[in-house]
Amino acid sequence: SLIEGYRQDMLQLGVVKLIVEQLSSTDKKVRAGLCRLLACLSTEMLTTSHLATHQGYHSLVELLVDPEAEVRKAAGWAVSVLSSKPSSARDLCGCGGLQTLQEVEEAPELRTIFSSRALEGLLSTNLVAKFWTIGRLGEWDCVEDGFYEVGASSHSVEFRSLEELSKLPLSDKLTVVCINSRPEEKEEVVVKEDTAVKERSKSRKGADSQAEKKPGRKSKIEKEQKEEEEAPPESTEPPFFIPIDLPLQELVQEVTSFARSTESGREVARHIAKLVSSHMGGEVERSSLGSFDYLLHLSQLKYDRQSNLLSIGAIRQGFFQHRALLFKFLSDQTSLRSTLVRGEYGRAWNEVMLPEVNNDPTLTVSSRPHVVDLFHEPGRLMRQGSPQASLYQHTG
Repeated sequence: SLIEGYRQDMLQLGVVKLIVEQLSSTDKKVRAGLCRLLACLSTEMLTTSHLATHQGYHSLVELLVDPEAEVRKAAGWAVSVLSSKPSSARDLCGCGGLQTLQEVEEAPELRTIFSSRALEGLLSTNLVAKFWTIGRLGEWDCVEDGFYEVGASSHSVEFRSLEELSKLPLSDKLTVVCINSRPEEKEEVVVKEDTAVKERSKSRKGADSQAEKKPGRKSKIEKEQKEEEEAPPESTEPPFFIPIDLPLQELVQEVTSFARSTESGREVARHIAKLVSSHMGGEVERSSLGSFDYLLHLSQLKYDRQSNLLSIGAIRQGFFQHRALLFKFLSDQTSLRSTLVRGEYGRAWNEVMLPEVNNDPTLTVSSRPHVVDLFHEPGRLMRQGSPQASLYQHTG
């Protein structure tokens, strides 16, 4: 490994840019060695930001399918280290890393132990990608603000960031359900940008002053200034952010307040289930599922907003997948752990670990997974594997 001081010196000198430029070398040993060097440098914040600036993530993803096994192994190592950071995981997904790793995993001639670890790390760090890919979030996968759900993965559709999805034209085939119960601190971003501009200006004035004292440096300063002037202008578009979801914020306050008043996980699960059902259209009998026209409701919401993106709190007629996602998010705001599982034809459900009801105090009480009813009898808890739970999971 590299000594800490050396790593910082190399990064300050712009080594990441040089590495990215040489990742396309025709020498396989150079490509593999540079990937290993990136893996060593990937623990530093400057590395990840420089990789994003210089298109390094895209170059690494391409090397995952390099003809040379040595290069694929080294690239897999670098990606596996980078995938442990949420920001890097998002960037890797954004440049096709998720699809490439899935293709590599399905091809024995391309797969390496590091590519498998990279895919596992990418999915564990990016829960949006994980649910999109495998359709299941475990009880320790905590859904947080910024999460979005766009349906099941498909080989014909690439994984997209929320910002990319927001730019797609309005479509009746795409509904993106977003979660954000906290406001975006936009003012802080502006202040930081202004400060950065001032620092660059101060630095440039200092450099100019030094150049006057040392004429030999003046040509270098002028060259750098010319390169900055010729660079393409930065985008003036405002940064993308998800609007705060006030109805969701109220639901969170209600759930957390109730959870503090009881130590019973069973009661918390029932309370959240009834709250979710009430917010998303109430109890619906199994025989009336066909007339529960949630699709029309979603279409109207998207048309009113002229966007495929919908805040989950805005949905007042939610189907199984919408209710299950809301239950998962709300339960994760408490000590109640739950799963989120996607079924077929819009079905989805949650499982919570609850102790078995036992009236004999001399017997040990064990915990078992229970499926939560959010639709027909909101708050009903059905033991996993029971006929009632199976009926709810597969036929509604």
